[in-house]
Amino acid sequence: MVISSIDIMQGKAVQLRQGREKVLERDDPLSLAEEFDRYGEICVIDLDAAMDKGDNHVLISKILKLGQCRVGGGVRTVDRARELIALGSRKIIIGSTAFEHDEINIGFLSQLAREIGRDQVIIAVDARDQEIVTRAWTHGTGLCLLSAVTQLEHYCNELLFTCVQREGCMQGIDMELVRKLRNIARCRLTVAGGVSSIGEIQQCARLGCDVQLGMALYTGKIGLADAFIESLNWKNDLIPTITQDQDGRVLMLAYSNKDSIRRAFSTGKMHYFSRSRQELWFKGRTSGNTQTLIRMRADCDQDALLAVVEQEGHACHRGSYSCFH
Repeated sequence: MVISSIDIMQGKAVQLRQGREKVLERDDPLSLAEEFDRYGEICVIDLDAAMDKGDNHVLISKILKLGQCRVGGGVRTVDRARELIALGSRKIIIGSTAFEHDEINIGFLSQLAREIGRDQVIIAVDARDQEIVTRAWTHGTGLCLLSAVTQLEHYCNELLFTCVQREGCMQGIDMELVRKLRNIARCRLTVAGGVSSIGEIQQCARLGCDVQLGMALYTGKIGLADAFIESLNWKNDLIPTITQDQDGRVLMLAYSNKDSIRRAFSTGKMHYFSRSRQELWFKGRTSGNTQTLIRMRADCDQDALLAVVEQEGHACHRGSYSCFH
């Protein structure tokens, strides 16, 4: 899975280099959320809250209505985590609060996992030279990243690893360290910091890691459609695609190739690959029963797709709303 970043500072979406130097600024975080949601979950970080310089609570509440998000930045209490879940956040990202007095904050993490559920907790392991750093990356904890992972995954469903010295620099992922982490961690692992090419996304996908995009996405070096496509597990040229409406009703099963997925993203209308005709298939081209793409997601193994659509008319060629009527 490819995850898009929206880091919020003073009501704007920003990109920082190594957490300090502001490189980019966008004043349209809501439109960014609408766009990014088509391709995957969105990572929303309240930088002001993380740095104790205020918060962007109202804006984040609006973003949560537009897309499937994971939220972090200044989440220091279980009550705040519970509030964000109630507002619609799918997962909560815990950073500095996971580490107190340069030790893993077992009491807080245990309570958090117990009260909001371990499956909804992501722990951010931000590291510089394999040392976990906190407090907006200004404080070295002395904790070794590789040693801490096995303890941390008892309290979360996912780890978010950021290579601090490469963050915002687009110098490439520290793939050797990612491999070491993947060999140690049994939970889900998302990699961020320095991602600069589609090739790196492919390598991470082969390792079973998700990738979080920031600077490379905002500068246009990596496009989300290509990133989404190349993060999939292509066992052959086709991938099964389940199509579902906004209310969760399954409409049909079809097959997609890279061209049909790319066309669906670029046009906003579902395209598939017809196995019988051996050609690209624009759903509803002749019948008028088109499907407007809302979002596309991959399954846990990245080898099947779920397309959520707005169905015009009926989906089944026999006249039923669903092929599974």
